[in-house]
Amino acid sequence: MMNLADTIEGIRQQIINVLFEDKTHEQIQHAIQRVYYLLENIVGVFDNGKDGRASTGVCITPTAAASCLLSYRRTLAYWQALKLALDGFSPEQEIKLVYPGCGPFATLVLPALFTVFPHKLNITFIDYHQSALDSLQQRILATGNSNIKCQFICGDATGWQPNTGIDILILECMLKGLDDEGQVSLVNHFSPFLNPQASLIPQEIEVKANWINMPAEVSYCQAQCDSGKLPAAKQLRRYRVAIGDVFKLDRTTYQHANGGKISCPGLSWIERPDVDYHFALTMRLRLLADIWLEEYADGITSPFLPKIQQANDKCAKSNLSGYYKTGLHPGFVFKVT
Repeated sequence: MMNLADTIEGIRQQIINVLFEDKTHEQIQHAIQRVYYLLENIVGVFDNGKDGRASTGVCITPTAAASCLLSYRRTLAYWQALKLALDGFSPEQEIKLVYPGCGPFATLVLPALFTVFPHKLNITFIDYHQSALDSLQQRILATGNSNIKCQFICGDATGWQPNTGIDILILECMLKGLDDEGQVSLVNHFSPFLNPQASLIPQEIEVKANWINMPAEVSYCQAQCDSGKLPAAKQLRRYRVAIGDVFKLDRTTYQHANGGKISCPGLSWIERPDVDYHFALTMRLRLLADIWLEEYADGITSPFLPKIQQANDKCAKSNLSGYYKTGLHPGFVFKVT
C-alpha cells in the first residue's frame, strides 16, 4: 500500500502525463482512472445515496460528482482550459477562483491543487453536500500545497456572493440539454461579479434545435465509437434538418433573463421530415478560446429530446416558440401553435 506522500506524487505525475505528454486516448483514460483510484485512497467518498435539490435544480450525490472525473475527454478539456486561463496571470499574483458544485474531488481544478500549476490561488469551493466538502478539505490538507487558500461554502450557491471580483469562474453543473441542473442559474448569478478580464469556464455553451434521424445517427455514432473515433460534424449533418439556434450561455446571458425565463428568439417551425426524425437539442461547450467539447465527446453533449407542447386547435402548425426556465426544475419549454 502506498504511503500518503507517494499517493500525492502519483496523482501529480498522472496529471502531468495527461496534460503535457503526447498520449493516446486510451492512455489518457487510464491515467485519469488512476487519479480517481489514488484520490479515493486519500479519503473515501461518503454520501447517503440521494440527490439534493436546491433553488437552481438537482444537486447530484458526492459519489456521482466524484465519478465525473472518469469522463476523461471532459476532464482533459477543462484542465486544458484552466491551464490557458492561468497562463494569463503571473505566478506571484493571487487569483480569485470560484468553483460551485465542486464535489469531493474538485475535479476541474485538480492540476492546481496538486501543484502542477504553481500559481497562487484563493479558491471558494461551494457544494450542496457537506460530506463532499469535508472529504475535499481532507484531500487538500493532504497535498500540503502552500499556494492555495480555501474557503468552503455548503448550501445553495446562489445564496452566496463574493466580496471581491472573480478572476476565474469554473463549473460543470449540467446534464445534456441543460436540463434539471443549475448551470444556467449559477452562471447568471456569478457573471455580474466577474472581473473585466476574467475567465468563465465554459466560456460559452451553444444549443441548437434539429430534426434528427435518430436510428441512422445512432448507428453511425456507434460505429465511430467502436473504432475509437468521435462522430464527424459533416457526417452528422447528413442525418439532420436544422431548425435553428436555441440558446447561448455566456457571461452576458443574465442580462436577458426576465422573471426566471430566458427567451429563445431564433426559432422557426419546420415540419417533421418523417417518423424516424425526432425533435432534439444538440449542445457544444466552448471551454475557453479554441478548446471545445464537441458533440458526443461526453454524455452532456449527446442529443437531448425535449417535449413540445402542441396547441389544442386543429389548425396547421406554423410557429415554434420557446424559452429556458430557471428554478427548482430548470429546462427548456417549447410550444408549437
